[in-house]
Amino acid sequence: MKLEHIVALAVRIFAIAIAIYAIRYLSISLPYVFNDDLEESTYILVILMLLLILLSIFLWKFPLSISRGITNFQEIKGTELHEVNGEQIQSVGLALLGVYFLYGVISDAVYWFYVAFITQRYPSSELVITLEHKALMLATVVEFIVAIYLLLGHKKISRLLHEFKYGKGL
Repeated sequence: MKLEHIVALAVRIFAIAIAIYAIRYLSISLPYVFNDDLEESTYILVILMLLLILLSIFLWKFPLSISRGITNFQEIKGTELHEVNGEQIQSVGLALLGVYFLYGVISDAVYWFYVAFITQRYPSSELVITLEHKALMLATVVEFIVAIYLLLGHKKISRLLHEFKYGKGL
C-alpha cells in the first residue's frame, strides 16, 4: 500500500461523511419546501445540500488524484508503505487530520450560512445572532484556516515537529 492510497481512503471516507450529512439535512428540509413562510430559505438549503452531494460524488470518483495533490511526496512517489520513514507517515497523518477538521468546517459553515441567511431575509423570525453565535462563526473560520494549513502545510509541520524533537539539522 502506498501513502497516496491511505489518503485516498480518507478522501473516500470524507466523501461518504459529506454525503450522509447532505442527505440528512436534505431529507429534513424537503417537507418545508412547500411551506409559504420559509420557501426561499428552504430552497437555498436544498441547493447547498445538492452541491455537497455533487462534491461528495467528485471526491468519490477521484480520490487518488486528490490524494496525490495533498501528499505530493516528490522523493518517494510510488514508494511502498514499508519503505517510508516516520516523518512521512506523520505528514500523512497530519493531512488526514486536516481532512477530518475540514468535515467539521463544512458542516458548521453550511449551518452558519443558513442562520445568517434566515436572520437577514426574515428579520421578524425568532432566530437572533448573538455574541456567542458570532464567536462560534469565528471559531469556524479559525478551524478552516487550521484545516487548510494541515492539508497544504503538513510536510512543513512534520518537519518542524521533527526539528523540535531532535534539534535543527538532524
